[in-house]
Amino acid sequence: MGLSNKAVLSSHKTKIVPPPDAGLRLGSIAQPGQSIGLIHQGSAVQIRLLPFVHAHRMGQRLIATCFAIKVKLMEKVEQYNSENEKKVREFWVKNKIANKSRTQNAKGKGFFMMDGPPYASGHIHMGTALNKIVKDITMRNKRMQGFSVLDQPGYDTHGLPIENKVEKELGFKTKADIEKFGEDKFIEKCRNYATEFIGIMNEEFDNLGIWMDWENPYLTLNKEYMESVWWTFKKADEKGLLYLGKYPIHACPRCATAVSYGEIEYTKQTDTAVYVKFKIKNEKNKYLLIWTTTPWTLPSNTGIMVNPKFDYVEAEVGGEIWILAKDLLQTLMEKIEAGFVIKKTLKGKELEGIEYENPLAKNLKLEEIKNGYRIILSERYVTLEYGTGLVHTAPGCGKEDYDEGTKAGLPIISIVDNNGILGEEGGKYAGKVARIVDAEIIKDLDEMKALVYKHPYKHDYPICWRCKTPLLNISTPQWFFKVTKIRDKLKKYNNEVDWHPVWGKDRYNDWAENLGDWPISRQRYWGVPIPMWVCDSCENQTIVGSAEELKELSGKALNDLHKPSVDKVTWKCKCKKGTMKRIPEILDVWIDSGTASWASMGYPKNKEKFEKYWPADVNIEGKDQIRLWWNTELILSTICFDEKPFKSLAMHGMVLDLGKIKMSKSQGNIVAPKEVIEKYNRDYLRVYVAKVFSGEDMLFNWDAFKEINRFFNTLWNSINYGITYLDLDLEKEINLKKLQPEDKWILSKLHSLEKEVLENYNNYNYPKVINSIEYFVLEEFSRTYIKLIRDRVKNEKSEVLSAVFSQISSALLKMLSPITPHFSEHFYQGMKSNSMQESVHLLELPKANEKFIDEELEKEVAKAKDLIQETLSLREQEKLRLRWPLEELIYVGKKKEFSNTIEIIASQANVKKFSEGKEPKGNFASKEFGEGKIFLNLDASTELKEEWELMELRRKIQDMRKQLKFNPTDKAELIIGSNDNAFVEKYKKEIEESTNTKIVSPTGKGKMEKLLEREFFIELKK
Repeated sequence: MGLSNKAVLSSHKTKIVPPPDAGLRLGSIAQPGQSIGLIHQGSAVQIRLLPFVHAHRMGQRLIATCFAIKVKLMEKVEQYNSENEKKVREFWVKNKIANKSRTQNAKGKGFFMMDGPPYASGHIHMGTALNKIVKDITMRNKRMQGFSVLDQPGYDTHGLPIENKVEKELGFKTKADIEKFGEDKFIEKCRNYATEFIGIMNEEFDNLGIWMDWENPYLTLNKEYMESVWWTFKKADEKGLLYLGKYPIHACPRCATAVSYGEIEYTKQTDTAVYVKFKIKNEKNKYLLIWTTTPWTLPSNTGIMVNPKFDYVEAEVGGEIWILAKDLLQTLMEKIEAGFVIKKTLKGKELEGIEYENPLAKNLKLEEIKNGYRIILSERYVTLEYGTGLVHTAPGCGKEDYDEGTKAGLPIISIVDNNGILGEEGGKYAGKVARIVDAEIIKDLDEMKALVYKHPYKHDYPICWRCKTPLLNISTPQWFFKVTKIRDKLKKYNNEVDWHPVWGKDRYNDWAENLGDWPISRQRYWGVPIPMWVCDSCENQTIVGSAEELKELSGKALNDLHKPSVDKVTWKCKCKKGTMKRIPEILDVWIDSGTASWASMGYPKNKEKFEKYWPADVNIEGKDQIRLWWNTELILSTICFDEKPFKSLAMHGMVLDLGKIKMSKSQGNIVAPKEVIEKYNRDYLRVYVAKVFSGEDMLFNWDAFKEINRFFNTLWNSINYGITYLDLDLEKEINLKKLQPEDKWILSKLHSLEKEVLENYNNYNYPKVINSIEYFVLEEFSRTYIKLIRDRVKNEKSEVLSAVFSQISSALLKMLSPITPHFSEHFYQGMKSNSMQESVHLLELPKANEKFIDEELEKEVAKAKDLIQETLSLREQEKLRLRWPLEELIYVGKKKEFSNTIEIIASQANVKKFSEGKEPKGNFASKEFGEGKIFLNLDASTELKEEWELMELRRKIQDMRKQLKFNPTDKAELIIGSNDNAFVEKYKKEIEESTNTKIVSPTGKGKMEKLLEREFFIELKK
């Protein structure tokens, strides 16, 4: 910016002020390269005289210079706040910065941040904000590393969660209500509900500073997406991993459908547990004793498990022989208050094959039970924790029962349907509701004298995670993916994934170890229809992989693949007798989610994106997704591609309140993101999120924002210090030859920080990123470096300091920008020149320059800081204030350790001389330090004590300036008097320069105040 001196000085809003670095005053002779300070319309202005201005060398006064000067006008950057954020966001929109950031690396290497699809079911909450902010931090830092980032957001739009919301809205109680209402109308309402909040959530995410392609989100209800799901289903069939089976699954009687293992929650529930006698076949008075908490499963019993290694007894009780585990006999007898006599002890393996009678059999309508009602062996599932050591086994009502029962050849009986209703085989209990029928079954057992004892039992019970209804473990015909066949592959691919934190890898392997086959059919409405057509005559099956395939087979083109439209598509079977009709089920909604990394790209139709970006570089979600989304992704990717779908997984925890209770509307303990924004701002929230992103649960605490505010204020003050007193230029190069030790140290720390920050960004260790930057700013940059250079700023040419300060400021803004995009942009816009990039977000993340890193110097300065701290402690012990200079500090050690930091130590310990040498003689205070000792000279000459007096006087005047609210650049008139006027006269120049005052009366009169050895009267005037 060129500006004539005449123009500047003629403004009534401009005045010359004493320079911070040269002591130049109006009327004095300025030298080329020297700076002076101005205040122009409230802004900090520096005028630097150019070296080629010969007139200055001839002694011309400043007032005579006209054109040959360079004016640097850089306003102090305003303190960061919500208003600044608003302006930054307006700048982004006006200049399309988000889109420029997204497209500038279009030809770069691909980076795929797979966005797990949330439901668009309402306003965002703290958990969804945490998730998206962490994803945004990831995408921003990768863009700044030159990657072409695939940043498509997505929304889950199918499944029971949507159906349940609509049912609630319509007041429906059962599945039958939907049928009465009309399947087509119900599905349309689900579609409307699923998409109602997409626009609102897009805006709320964008309001957090999250840059994703909000105009093009993937939706699981889109035709192209659903076709990818169909293709995935067909792949499972082609690889022999699809089958129709009767396998124990959890069913929700309220939703009237199967639920997968990932949709199960557990709650504490009290049920009636019963001890029941099963009469041994062909024995008059001998019984097997079983114990169960689910009496409704007793009609489906076909076996009893015992542990072959346990000791069992035949105990005579009331004239009967009861068989049960020896270790559990006494407990039961105490409960029923009965006496007993042990007649025989035997091992469990001796009981194998014993046949018995089910006391409820006469109430049922079962076909002949072949090879059932007998004892089988199981070491795995029979314990001595509770019960009798004989486990009631119903292979149709539980995975453990199924595993051992089918292995032993027991028949499978399944009397209960998806609605929880017992069928015709239930005989007397047909039409009754499972669990409710318990009371009737217990009553019948009692009347049959088969009931030994009943009692309430509190235990963990599975419930539907959507509607919270207790689940039933039953066997009904379902379509399954044969996960058990690929379990070893799942663990193999999981071990190739880079988990953050690492414990997630083992947790998934533990989960995969016990995975059963996946029931993927649902007897519901709103979801991806299973693309299977079956002939109603010959039962021929055809699986369709796309809408085009369906058109080729049926001659009908569909724009919407949902029910009921797709159910109307039929065609003649090749057997020529029947019609191909679609089976009525839809797919488990977790298949929608599990295919997201390729379905979101429209694969297999769109192969270009897939080939550049797949598999995803990272998935970032809550730790609950170990057994949910990440599990289904890995299963389906293994089925389709024999490959893992992600290279890295990064987890965050749940958001809890300070009482460690998960935030939820029902608990009334929610803190919404907008509350934090209104109270503080967006970037404070983003910093908070970055600091808690560790894989552990986040305890939301308002007090944490005080420390965040401290960090922002310190950084603001530090950068503005440079703007005020130095010639900052974010592109300024550093002259290595002119660096002082403290400059070399701070640059070494900066480049070490850059190295650490880049590494932690790439490892998704965002707490370490922000904590490292905070420590650098608070402890090293502000508290140490700026303190070290204050005298240099005042007393030397500032080119080196300006370059160092400029590089630090530039690097910090870039390193922080992925986490604090608004704050970084705010400062960048206040400091950038016209030749620089339009936005900080179009720059590259700084990469450490190894030539600046000096680890030995860093260690030396760290030890020097410790030595300084010990010296200050020694001064305090001797009641010698830090502002009082002392003559000498000596370190005596085994070797010299402070060759680079002699002046730093002397300056910060405020001594005239620091040295390393031998133990001195004289008046020294001493203290152990490391392997050596420090010695502080306590003697003070007359001249030194005068310096102390001067320090106290200067401090007193500065305190008065603050009380009178003088600006730092305001020159004040000083009236001063003393009982030692010679002292005032002697130090007149130092007093004026150090306090920015002009002494107008050196012999002022008034009430005196004693400082150290002298008394003073002080008065300030503007």
